Amino acid sequence: MISLRAKFTFSLLVMSFVAIAVVGITSYKITQVQFEDLVVSRAMEGFVKNITDYYVRYGSWENARNAEHFFDYIARTRQSPNRSSLRIEDEEWHRPPPNDGRRLPPPGQNIGFGRAPPPFLVVDQNGTVLIDLAGRNIGELITPQEMNRAEPIFVDSIEIALAVPIERPMLTEIEERYLSAIEYSWLYSLLVAIVLAIPVGIVLGHFFTAPIEELRKAIRGMQDGKLRQLVRVRANDEIGQLSSAFNLMSENLAIAYEKLEKSRTRLSVQAVVLEELSRRDELTQLQNRRAFDDLASILFAQARRFDHSLTFAMADIDYFKKVNDDYSHAVGDSVLQEVATLISTTLREIDLIARYGGEEFVVIFPQTDIKGAIIFANRLRERVAAYDWEQLTPGFTVTLSIGLAQWSTEDSFKEVLKAADARLYDAKSNGRNQVCS
Repeated sequence: MISLRAKFTFSLLVMSFVAIAVVGITSYKITQVQFEDLVVSRAMEGFVKNITDYYVRYGSWENARNAEHFFDYIARTRQSPNRSSLRIEDEEWHRPPPNDGRRLPPPGQNIGFGRAPPPFLVVDQNGTVLIDLAGRNIGELITPQEMNRAEPIFVDSIEIALAVPIERPMLTEIEERYLSAIEYSWLYSLLVAIVLAIPVGIVLGHFFTAPIEELRKAIRGMQDGKLRQLVRVRANDEIGQLSSAFNLMSENLAIAYEKLEKSRTRLSVQAVVLEELSRRDELTQLQNRRAFDDLASILFAQARRFDHSLTFAMADIDYFKKVNDDYSHAVGDSVLQEVATLISTTLREIDLIARYGGEEFVVIFPQTDIKGAIIFANRLRERVAAYDWEQLTPGFTVTLSIGLAQWSTEDSFKEVLKAADARLYDAKSNGRNQVCS
């Protein structure tokens, strides 16, 4: 996957290269046109000066033409061949056809207009050629387009003719060097601009995409569960506004999540409490029948797997109905609470104790056979009988009847419980306040 930073940097570089190329080529073309205009202007200025001298020397165009050709006048009036910037060599001349009426200076003769005869025409105000130059005959009419390029020639503020450039004059050696220097300077400038555009594009790409990259990392952090993310707000532009909105959203989400977590924790605690309450007897705080059935199945599975002994005990408060009838239900509730406390503090922590209903309590003795259970049951029975019950009501006593049954691998949970209940019935039938097994 190509990153946004790479795409943005590449786009910046392409835009920079295109802009550099467009600006460079346009600037070069403008400079070249201006340079050519200067060359034409320079050549025009020299030609106008020479043609004016030619006209003044003879007083009219007819006298000048009859006296000597313009080229001959130029060649004759030059005092030194070195006055011009360049000499005209033999191989550079291309003599016109014999019928064009133009006479050329001899080889080696300097005329001062670059490396070829001046490409100008001299015409009157009507566009009629006055001097046979540039391959045009005297009396020939030039085109309207050529007349649009004409410039006036004055002598004593009087317009004597028009000079018309036909084409760009040949460059002198120094002008060619200038033009070559301009070309090289533009080329080097383009190369330098391209070289500079690369690091500048990379830096700008990093600078402009850094906020987006920071937002991307922050969003990835939120995906990993770290909702509170903070990105820098670098400017008040669209990305800056997006960063501010993201920071606000992240903070609000984090606060909402923290509140949700607190609520979830509170609900979890409440669920545990409710679950515990649903499994405990509200009056005695012992396990209730539902919890006893669930935990008993676990103890049964462990005993079967590890071949451990397991003994059930069913305990019942003797004459409990009489307690409620004679002393009130409040006293009966107090008796249940005290008996539950005595059972919990007398038996072991590994023993499972529950209020099974009404005045009945059930106990499972893990890893205990019937003989050991009889010892624990008698200890409990004696402690209940010896307790100071007169603190509840003077002359009041409480006793327990307990039935025991040991589990065997052939018995089910219900069968063992039923056997313990039957032993409890025997204990009550034999006079109460005793343990039967």
